[in-house]
Amino acid sequence: MYKTGAIVLNNIGGGINIWVDHLPSVGESVMGYGFETAEDLAKGGNVAVAIARLGMNTAIIGKLGRDEAGSRDVRWLQEGGVNCQCLIQSSEAKTGQGLGINERETGRNLIVTGESSNKWLTMEEVERSLRELAPAEFFITGFEIKEELVLPAARLAKELGMKVVLNPSPLPKLTLEAIPYVDYLIVNDIEAKKLLGMSEEASLAPELVLRALQAKHQTEHVIMTMGGDGYAGLEKDHFFSGAQIPVSPIIDTSGAGDGFLSAMVVSLHWGKSLEDACRWANKYAARVVLVDGTLKGYSTLDELNAFYTARGETLD
Repeated sequence: MYKTGAIVLNNIGGGINIWVDHLPSVGESVMGYGFETAEDLAKGGNVAVAIARLGMNTAIIGKLGRDEAGSRDVRWLQEGGVNCQCLIQSSEAKTGQGLGINERETGRNLIVTGESSNKWLTMEEVERSLRELAPAEFFITGFEIKEELVLPAARLAKELGMKVVLNPSPLPKLTLEAIPYVDYLIVNDIEAKKLLGMSEEASLAPELVLRALQAKHQTEHVIMTMGGDGYAGLEKDHFFSGAQIPVSPIIDTSGAGDGFLSAMVVSLHWGKSLEDACRWANKYAARVVLVDGTLKGYSTLDELNAFYTARGETLD
């Protein structure tokens, strides 16, 4: 019997949102509108809240400043139903704040992640937290925190019997080689190209890319989100893909990837195959982009059912 459904180790923070008519090119000045504090918790906090809202027992590991932003983030996490027993607030740390630049008509965005207060987190603290929260079903991590914590924590989680989910975003400075202790590697299309040494402009053949990633990193399951082109995955040797669900108006795409990952993990917890889990996660992510602010876009199961009932569709 698992004590914890999912443990999340990744950045926790917030930031500022601003809207523009079009995303700026290098050196270009554009007019900004609606400069405001974003209702956002960065990748770690967002994933933890999204999973918890879908009814799965979720805990987060991290360190925040004993400052106004840190106290706000703890409150948002607790209100989202996240177990914060291993979340440390420290006077030496400063809670990171980022910047989101959002294109008003399309919802496309540029995101600058604030320096994470998790840079004050130690491997000893991570190990102690993992052992305290174990046994757990899933361990979810990524590189918005200092790189030297991520892979050792993933290896330990695997040793403790957890299924490891890695979202290597932003891509690490180190070269990511074989990671056989990672059960699910989830990337977007740009990250996939960069991991394989391809240019961002290169054409994408999803099955070939996923098989190359699977061979390079020695992970059984690889998932790729592709924005408007949907998603694709490898479930061991089985390739599958799905189209983006058409919704409008698209308000904010910044939390869609984290929402997809979260819903996928919950679906796997429910016993779905990876292909079915990704199909369900795609439906979850479709609602996220219709809401301004990531946290507000993360649905409960009742909210998601109501959304698809109003569309004349079924959730499953």
